[in-house]
Amino acid sequence: MIQNLKLYNFRNYKFLDVTFGSRINLFFGENGQGKTNLIEALYLNITGTYLRSNLYQDLIFKGEKESSLCSLIQKKNINYEVKTLLNSQKEHYINEKKVSSKSLLLKHPSLSFTPECLSSIKAGAEERRKLIDNFLILIFPQNRDLIQSYKKILLTRNKILKNYKEQMASKNETVNLLKSINPLFFEKAVLLTQARMEAIKAIEPLFFEALRNILGKNIKIETAYIVSKNKLELLIPEDIHKIFYKRWQELYLAELSAGITLLGPHRHEIEFFFNDENARNYCSQGQQRAIILAFKLAQIVYHNTKFGLYPYLFLDDVLSELDENRCEDLIQFLQKVPTQVFITSTSFERLKSFQKENLSVFRVHQGQVF
Repeated sequence: MIQNLKLYNFRNYKFLDVTFGSRINLFFGENGQGKTNLIEALYLNITGTYLRSNLYQDLIFKGEKESSLCSLIQKKNINYEVKTLLNSQKEHYINEKKVSSKSLLLKHPSLSFTPECLSSIKAGAEERRKLIDNFLILIFPQNRDLIQSYKKILLTRNKILKNYKEQMASKNETVNLLKSINPLFFEKAVLLTQARMEAIKAIEPLFFEALRNILGKNIKIETAYIVSKNKLELLIPEDIHKIFYKRWQELYLAELSAGITLLGPHRHEIEFFFNDENARNYCSQGQQRAIILAFKLAQIVYHNTKFGLYPYLFLDDVLSELDENRCEDLIQFLQKVPTQVFITSTSFERLKSFQKENLSVFRVHQGQVF
């Protein structure tokens, strides 16, 4: 359990010292008062990753050069301190010993839920890829290394192609560089693609069950992983590699002309099909949000099924985005999940159905918490 958080010079908080309840912690107040900043600080502190901004310089109180975040956590009757320092870099410590972000993720599995999540279906493919990648990291934090290494090799490959397009390198030089980098690029691309497909397959039964509980038993839902407009079934790495290599041969000249990588997991699509129709075009906004809500709820249950514990939950202004029925579904689910939850909202009215014994309420106003 996260018992306490102290902030110094973080966003609009000059100083804050707040003690949390063991179950559901609600932070309410008008927009722009610091609700999201508070849970963003806590999320960054215990996971080492960003809830919104990925520039730690933007998180420091205006005019200051350094920010610090400190949490007191109790786990299995042992208390320890987690500290984050933001200055010219980002550093994390547990009981004054420096640790990596990966170590924090392993120690504090956490799931975030934001309005952007709810718009994942109707938004671009990048948001749905992010949805799956966040799940990958939740169930196996080392997947973050895979995702980052793929992005790194992709940046290098794009730079090679861009240099050729801008006539900063000859064709022969570019081809040789691509030949040298392609094996590593294909290796990471295959691993990430396979990891995504395996994750989707693993969560599907819980996802389908959660959605039917929300929308009714007589619905049909399918999750599809799409590569080059073709649904890709779960395959062994060798077969995925063959598909990529064949596609690269088809796009080789187009990549040289475009100056950018035209194949790989950064261009893959994840689609939801509702009653055999693409949910992006077929479903109402309420149904789309129910699909994502069910997917998130399934992640929580999956994590407990696999690891025997529930992740910390961070919900930033999500309830106001849901209709009354979906809001009540989420509240009832959260009351059954024995984990610590942090929720922001502009209103307390929609949250009155929470059981009072489980609820700790905080009002946020102008960087102060009451």
